[in-house]
Amino acid sequence: MANVVQENILKTLKLDTLPHDKQQAIIKEMSDIINERVMNRLWLELTPAQHDQLTPLLDAGNDQAISDFINKNIPNLPDVVADEVAKYKQETTNLLSDFIK
Repeated sequence: MANVVQENILKTLKLDTLPHDKQQAIIKEMSDIINERVMNRLWLELTPAQHDQLTPLLDAGNDQAISDFINKNIPNLPDVVADEVAKYKQETTNLLSDFIK
């Protein structure tokens, strides 16, 4: 699924003709930005008590524990991710179209 989304974003932004290594660098940068946005939104949905539970996991960098915590406490996670991907894609498309004009 992630590869399909990545390919779609690259095609939409007309970046699919770039060399593979450049595409991968762009995908990594976009993924980092989207992940940060998702985490910010998730943080806003959590209670202060949940913040207290999640903070040590984030500090320890325990990806599996973080993932388990988020999946348990954020039932609408797929919707949040899809929304942030769509927003980022639209923002980037708008930005690039301004440069192409």
